[in-house]
Amino acid sequence: MIAYVRPGWAEAGLTSPERPGIDNPVFAYIALAAFVVFLVGCVVAGVMAYTGRWRSWYPNRTTQWYSPLAMPWGAGAFLLMLLAAGLDVVLDGLPMALGVILVGCAIVLNLIALVYVFAPRRLLPRWIRDDGW
Repeated sequence: MIAYVRPGWAEAGLTSPERPGIDNPVFAYIALAAFVVFLVGCVVAGVMAYTGRWRSWYPNRTTQWYSPLAMPWGAGAFLLMLLAAGLDVVLDGLPMALGVILVGCAIVLNLIALVYVFAPRRLLPRWIRDDGW
């Protein structure tokens, strides 16, 4: 077992247990890239659901759960927060105004996603409204 000594612990003879996870950051970068691809896929799927190019998720008229229409808004909020975190690392400290704008936009997108989970009829796409109910 590898033990890591934290600053100030050497004098007391204390060591920390082995760090969990892999020390190679490449795996973290791969996981982050996969997460970004997943979020972009959610945005594309939501846009396709709204425009009517993907209709298999809407099987019958009794369905009141419109989660594919909420996907692009929530995924967009996650992408904005990832952008803010990335800019914070790249710019060595995110400017306050830019951070407030990005977080404010993410909050608005999450509120829109919350509305679209059980969307009012007037917010549904035309192809659902014209379905006859």
